Amino acid sequence: MLPILDDPRFFDQYAYKITGSTTRALVHITCKVSLLPESNEFVLCILVDFSKAFDTVDHSQLIGKLRQFNLPVCVLEWIVCFLTDRSQCTKLGSVLSACQPINRSIVQGSGIGPSLFSVYTYDLKAAGKYNSLIKFADDCTLLVPGDTDVSAEDELSNILAWSGVNKLALNLLKSKAIVFYRTHPPKYCLPPPLLGIECVSSVKLLGVHLTESLSMDEHLRQTIFVCNKRHMLCQLKRQGLPLNCLDLAFHSPIMSKLLYASPSWSGCLNAE
Repeated sequence: MLPILDDPRFFDQYAYKITGSTTRALVHITCKVSLLPESNEFVLCILVDFSKAFDTVDHSQLIGKLRQFNLPVCVLEWIVCFLTDRSQCTKLGSVLSACQPINRSIVQGSGIGPSLFSVYTYDLKAAGKYNSLIKFADDCTLLVPGDTDVSAEDELSNILAWSGVNKLALNLLKSKAIVFYRTHPPKYCLPPPLLGIECVSSVKLLGVHLTESLSMDEHLRQTIFVCNKRHMLCQLKRQGLPLNCLDLAFHSPIMSKLLYASPSWSGCLNAE
């Protein structure tokens, strides 16, 4: 991990650093969409999808961004050396293609690759001061409240412009929008639809199912369904598996699934 990820400019990126996790990212998002409807008619959430983001990182752009940070010269030169003069080939059966030079990608599987991707996207920010852009690796979540200084359309245009400059492709077909609102709003006015982006009533964000009213019923339903499919404890018990092993078999695949990111959604549960 590069030390520069502790730079304040990476505050909105929750991946690839000690202080980050999917849980922290989800807590940030659910906290925002829980509080904002108190003073706004709605909060529009856009899940931005980039096509093959890690594979299309441009090396020259990345090196230019690295130069903006106070990196030791030897570290910067080592990274430049790591990225340059790379090539790849494809093998199909016994046929090997000719090697071709690579000037894209952050070399997936490398130890430094994730940190380099964070550097590449650090300057992707929300344009409005009342809007938020939360990132976890290449998953970007844009939150735009009803009362804002920059509309969702302009925010999307800003992301598209950034994508063009940085040679990343925005996949509008896989990007989704969802509108969060108060359970019993005095009045409810939907935001205008975004061109090319489907608006849905529920969405899976970083492994947690969210609905328009921020009810967690769907998330619990889906989680319990998956856990039931994994539940083989009775069969294992009949096979004579010791109690301590049964306990391990429960906690590893089942309890971990039940409690995944629970700080971000447990507060939204009702009594039922």
